[in-house]
Amino acid sequence: MNSQYKLLKNSALDSTLQNAGEIKTLLELLNELEAEIHPVDFKDELLAITQLFFDSMVESEKGNWEEQEKVFSTLVEAGKTAVGSYYQSGEIDLDKVKELVLTHVDCLIGQYFLNDRRSKVRWVTDGGSNLDFGSTLQKTYREKTISEEGKGVFWALRRARERKIPGVDMVVAVASGGFEPAYLAMNILGVDEFLPIRYSHVSRHDLGVKTPALAPENYAAAIKGKSVLLVDDVILSGRSILQCMDYALQHDPKGLYISSMMGGNSKLTEIYSFKRLTECQPHVWRQVKE
Repeated sequence: MNSQYKLLKNSALDSTLQNAGEIKTLLELLNELEAEIHPVDFKDELLAITQLFFDSMVESEKGNWEEQEKVFSTLVEAGKTAVGSYYQSGEIDLDKVKELVLTHVDCLIGQYFLNDRRSKVRWVTDGGSNLDFGSTLQKTYREKTISEEGKGVFWALRRARERKIPGVDMVVAVASGGFEPAYLAMNILGVDEFLPIRYSHVSRHDLGVKTPALAPENYAAAIKGKSVLLVDDVILSGRSILQCMDYALQHDPKGLYISSMMGGNSKLTEIYSFKRLTECQPHVWRQVKE
C-alpha cells in the first residue's frame, strides 16, 4: 500500500452531488473536456468518455484491437492520474491530463463506433462514498505498513495472520460505475495492473460478463495467479457482482477480494466461501480457500 496516500476530507470534493453530469455524446464530452477548468466536472467528463469508449469496444466488432487497446490504455492512465490527484488534493493537473487524452483524439474518434450513444448519468451518493471506499481500503490493508514501521508489531502481525491479507496485484473494474473507485484503489494500493469487464443487465441487457469484442481470447489471462480486487460502484441485488466473481474465479486468481462504494449482499457469504473483512460499509470480502 502507498502509505503516503492521504484522502482529502474537505468541501472541495463536492461530495453531496447527485447524478453528476448531464447525458452527453462522446464529441460533446471531448469538446467540454478541452475547455474545462473545474476539477469535479473535468473528472466526470473524463469518466463518461471512458465509459462510452469501453461500451464501443464491447459492442462493436469494427475497428482495430491494437488501436483500441492503445487509446483505452491512455484513457486509463489519464483517469488514474486525475482521480488520484483529485482525492489527494481536490485539484487535477488539467493540462497534463488533457495532453494525454487530446493527443489521441483522432484515434479515439476513429475507433469509436456507437455514433450518438449518450453517456449514462453517473451516480454520486450524498456523503462521498468514494471517500468512504478509499478509507476502508486504507484501513483494511494497513497492517503491512504498521509492521514495516515497527509500530504495534505483535498485534499487527496477529491481525495480518488472521485475515491473511496479501498485497493486491490487479484491480478489476465492473464498468462503468466501477471505473472511479477502481482508479482510487489503484492509487491507494500502488497497483498498475487493471482489467475492465462489463455486466450491465439493466441498462445494457447483458446476459453475461462482456469484454471487448475484438480482444484476444486470453483477454483475462493475466488474472491467473494474481491477487485480484474486484470493484463495483454499488451492490444491490448482488446479481452483477456474482456474475463478475464467477468470471474472475474461472481465470484462477491466487486470491479474490470484492468491494464497492456502497451496498452489500449476504449472497456473497451464502453462495461462496467469502469472509467479510470490514465491520461497516463499504464492505471488503476475501475469498476463503480451504
